[in-house]
Amino acid sequence: MSQSSIDRPYVQTWLKRLGRQLRGSGRVSQLAFSLTQHHGGSQDEWSQRLREFLSGERMPTVDLIANIDRLMAKPLRSKSDAGESQGLLL
Repeated sequence: MSQSSIDRPYVQTWLKRLGRQLRGSGRVSQLAFSLTQHHGGSQDEWSQRLREFLSGERMPTVDLIANIDRLMAKPLRSKSDAGESQGLLL
């Protein structure tokens, strides 16, 4: 049995979860920006790759899955959150 057939159910489950996480407005762009910072390339290229992963046209590597999970686990800070934390410092 090949490695890809073993991993396929996991990858499909992961892709469904990622799709739910990226449903919010601007989430694909935010993740694409983070991937650009870590892996290079343009934000448009990463946005396209993410859409290809979600549609099943392309399969991510295990390393990329781990990296995306790490990036998605980080809480996103909004400008208002940053302002509040600054106020607490004063």
